[in-house]
Amino acid sequence: MVPGEWLKPGRPDYSLTVRSPDTVTRFPTNAPPLPSDAVWSVTIAARTDPVCLFDAERHKVKPQANFAWKKTLVAGMTTNRQALRIAVEKFGPPPSSISFRSEAGDELEPWRNLLAKRDMLCLRARALETNTTSVEVVFQERDGSAWGRNLPLTTNWRDVRVPLTSLRHFAHWAGNPPGRGGTDDHLHPSEISSVNVCFGAWLYPAHAAEPHSIEIESIEVE
Repeated sequence: MVPGEWLKPGRPDYSLTVRSPDTVTRFPTNAPPLPSDAVWSVTIAARTDPVCLFDAERHKVKPQANFAWKKTLVAGMTTNRQALRIAVEKFGPPPSSISFRSEAGDELEPWRNLLAKRDMLCLRARALETNTTSVEVVFQERDGSAWGRNLPLTTNWRDVRVPLTSLRHFAHWAGNPPGRGGTDDHLHPSEISSVNVCFGAWLYPAHAAEPHSIEIESIEVE
């Protein structure tokens, strides 16, 4: 174990060398000489940093839709960062839509105590068409309960911030357990298990049959 006080926020590269009297074993590769690019990378975050639930570069997702779509990685808002672009030529009548889901996974486990103290959702995104004016973001908890809302988009990159308390219970989602979504219920940030993004005809009723594209660099909880 590496003591936490030895680490500084950032993304360091590292490798390991294990020596015995007769051998030297290198990881992640044992091929001598050690290539300069044969390293692991790990993100070291400060306790005050936002908790990232979706990062376009790190989290691979597969959009779901019953029509043609295109997914690419493009330059994001932040220098040297990429964003996920999803483009469709048109939507059909409601409920025609396209969505993707990113599972939180094991990487979120060390952050759960910190998540409990966070209260803001931050979406770093933009639209490519002026009539693509919003996108739906939904968090699911480990018990299956779903909480979401529509977030506004413009054709300029920006951070869209909304309080987590503004997310409403999505009772129409399958998997919601009994007893959730009452008057005094709310999203529990420490229980988030996935983030879901969706956009479709119901968001742009007068322009559903037109092209729509969104670009998302990240979704974080602050």
